[in-house]
Amino acid sequence: HLIDTLVTQLRTVTDDDGATARFADGADETTVRARFVVGADGTRSATRALAGIALDDLCFDEPWLVIDAIVHDAARLPTINLQICDPARPTTCVLMGSGRHRWEFMLRPGETPEQATDPAFVAALLAPWNVEGAVEVERLAVYRFNARVAHRWRAGPVLLAGDAAHQMPPFAGQGMCSGLRDAANLGWKLAAVVAGDAPATLLDTYQAEREPHVRQIIALAMMMGRTVCELDPEIAAARDVQMIAARAQAGEMRPPAAALANGHLLAGSAAAGDYFPQFLGAAGERLDDVLGAGAWLLADAPIPTGEGGVRAADLSHPALAPFAAAIAEWLRTRDVPAVLVRPDRYVFGTGTPSDLQAAYRFATAAQSPVPDGAFIRESEMSIDGTYDVVVKSPMGERKSVLTVQSAGDRFTGTNAGDAGSFDVSGAVSGNTLTWQQKITTPMPMTLDMTATIEGDTITGSAKAGAFGSFPLSGQRTG
Repeated sequence: HLIDTLVTQLRTVTDDDGATARFADGADETTVRARFVVGADGTRSATRALAGIALDDLCFDEPWLVIDAIVHDAARLPTINLQICDPARPTTCVLMGSGRHRWEFMLRPGETPEQATDPAFVAALLAPWNVEGAVEVERLAVYRFNARVAHRWRAGPVLLAGDAAHQMPPFAGQGMCSGLRDAANLGWKLAAVVAGDAPATLLDTYQAEREPHVRQIIALAMMMGRTVCELDPEIAAARDVQMIAARAQAGEMRPPAAALANGHLLAGSAAAGDYFPQFLGAAGERLDDVLGAGAWLLADAPIPTGEGGVRAADLSHPALAPFAAAIAEWLRTRDVPAVLVRPDRYVFGTGTPSDLQAAYRFATAAQSPVPDGAFIRESEMSIDGTYDVVVKSPMGERKSVLTVQSAGDRFTGTNAGDAGSFDVSGAVSGNTLTWQQKITTPMPMTLDMTATIEGDTITGSAKAGAFGSFPLSGQRTG
């Protein structure tokens, strides 16, 4: 009943007492009292406004006309999605599923929403596609593609999720995906707090875990958008030459991995913050379906019964038979005897079963994250070594060999690749390195580098100023 109504009043008392929300549906009003209120009410979130939460504007604002059409003759339509970087009129053509098609056309300076939605204007835009009679226009709308992030995702008992918490241009196709990741992260934490299994401060890890990845995705979408939305013919021509050359060298591009750098984790343990794989059996069985909801503790040897809502199983359990070999290999490559997986399928941490259960109890019940190094043996925390590293950007892959020698909270080393060998030095925090590195190709600039080492895996990012942040990944080789 409340799905299509508008929140008109939001009153909070205290974190413990909860919030009262008043909903209006025409002349009718409904008042709801709840321990928590989650505002997942979109870009113009009334919940966000009533909670007094401001937005950080990342300065991307482009108007586009969206045309949704009913398909009568699919044979006359493109069979793939198209992103046409034409400086005369940047255009997107999207397959929308059975019986639907969408076009998106960027409005040029001086064009108004009223002009763009005029039937004659729309017909002129669709004329080059030769689809008259093949489609019927169902809906027209002018959207402004923005990039914004809420300053706070939690205000006491009020939380934000999806477009209410962050907005991004659609060019990376990650808007709805980001909202789903919010829900997966927040849902189990709310359940634990409401059930009395965790303090309300567990909810503070929600923004700490999700915001860095959201900002990475927004930076990628803005970079892609600025590439697509270029209207200067000469700049666009140079862009095309560069992109075609880069495409010949680069592999498949993926959005930045949604790994967590901090929050409800056993920081410093191998793979903490990574997604745990969805292993499949030979007959198509899924590990998620077999183990069910909640946190898991999986080990390569018999283990005690799980505690505190954690389900425990070793690889000899009959239910794990279809996945035992794959899980064993995952543990072996990280040189760990057990892994504890959170309800949202992120790795809480790795280590011995007893240490993991103790750390999970501490992290869930504590008012602060697990201290770096707690519950972890020193031999598991070494970051010194040699790593094959790849930084992926839309212009191609940049491969190098990174050597690391740490001393306290600092490190030194080298980073050698196609552009030469460079001495590097920077800060160490737990198992995360940060440093600045100058490059000369494809243009001179300074990169802000961040790399987290978990076992034999290194992940992170290379931030190139206004060009955005690009994913870094690699493996230990020595």
